[in-house]
Amino acid sequence: MTRIYVTPAAGRVVPLPNQPGTAPRLVPPDGMWVANDVFIARRLRDGDLVAAIAPAPDDAPTPAPPDTLHVETV
Repeated sequence: MTRIYVTPAAGRVVPLPNQPGTAPRLVPPDGMWVANDVFIARRLRDGDLVAAIAPAPDDAPTPAPPDTLHVETV
């Protein structure tokens, strides 16, 4: 199943469906990755959730500034 990054629409609090044996969870204001299932599709269609661009991971390499790039010629 595909995954999608979503955030709650402005002013909305969106609970996720409970999994047996787990506590109820809410979609955090800064968003989260979720399975793109029927529940999420319905929340998107109804305007409770918004598809968003996921933030870059913290461990992503930072590109070097242009003045420090080393280009090797052969």
